[in-house]
Amino acid sequence: MNTSNSKKRIAMKNEEKKNILTKEDLFRVIDSRLSTEEKRELMKADPADLHFGFGTWIRNEFIYSGNYSIDELYGTEEGGDFLISSPDVISGMIIDDYIKHLKGR
Repeated sequence: MNTSNSKKRIAMKNEEKKNILTKEDLFRVIDSRLSTEEKRELMKADPADLHFGFGTWIRNEFIYSGNYSIDELYGTEEGGDFLISSPDVISGMIIDDYIKHLKGR
């Protein structure tokens, strides 16, 4: 096991976590992970149909993992508790906002 690479990955994740300060920062991370074709498909999709698949990925990557700090973007109170307690609702909000971002709105 290469501990040097593990430490680099952890440091990179911590750096990314610090950088999610705005929705634009979040969208840059998502943009970097999706292909052009995937983005085209998202623009054509009904957001309700994205709950599973894309929504699951968003929940796992940005809500459950602890790798990113999106708390302030989608409603938290001081102390870090989500005012919107449902990860499903939060991922739906991210999907809606991301599709608007892709469409330039």
